Amino acid sequence: MSSQDKARIQAVLLTNTGNLALKVLSLGKSRMLVRTPQPVKLPANVRIGFAHRGVHKGRILMLAQVSSVQAETGTTLIKMEYKALHSMDGKECIVEFVADALGHADVDDKAFNFGRGGWFYQLKTEPNSAANAAEDAGASQRREERIPVRIPLMYAYESEAYKAEAYNISFNGLFLLTESRLPPKESQLSVTFPILQGSQMQKVRLSGLVCWVGAGMSSADGGGIGLLIKSWASDADASLWRAFVEREIEFGGGKR
Repeated sequence: MSSQDKARIQAVLLTNTGNLALKVLSLGKSRMLVRTPQPVKLPANVRIGFAHRGVHKGRILMLAQVSSVQAETGTTLIKMEYKALHSMDGKECIVEFVADALGHADVDDKAFNFGRGGWFYQLKTEPNSAANAAEDAGASQRREERIPVRIPLMYAYESEAYKAEAYNISFNGLFLLTESRLPPKESQLSVTFPILQGSQMQKVRLSGLVCWVGAGMSSADGGGIGLLIKSWASDADASLWRAFVEREIEFGGGKR
């Protein structure tokens, strides 16, 4: 890939609080070097979104492991090791991205799996180790894992419907951003959360308690809502939600 082609690559870092545009300095077969427009603190694994502009255009989500971080004045240099890819825009989109953008001469068809309404491509398999086993054993001792997402949804408060976007989720909670007037703390919200199952869109319905609210900075109304899930419309809704979160954690954590 030429330097001009690399300059055209659009990449963003997905975090719990928003997307952060990245400058791709180096994009190799197994690792890349990027620069952020501001200092950041990162978890061990991160998600990078790419806008692929090949013949088979589409959006690519990459799971990567942070191998080194170098803080500089007003920016951060990050080296990442690839782990997995996911795209809802077709298997051909991933094949082209792996071959053209990452420079792989051969694309392993056995590394593909279908799920979450799209295709996964495994780039790296973590070996089983004592460290991994210890991490799994201590998972229940840590705070519940939260997974960054970007999913538009609807919630109801006092018989009125409002638009929002889920920015992160866990088994027992959600963080929502809305441009509507914020509900008061301790209020009850009814949420309709869309989940793509194969080619079908399912709607999970749940009720939650507002644990905290944070005013936004761009308008008089709106901001963030921390929601604790209290109940489900049905057992089927609860099962669908748990399966969805488990798949997100599996992809985001690189486990199993």
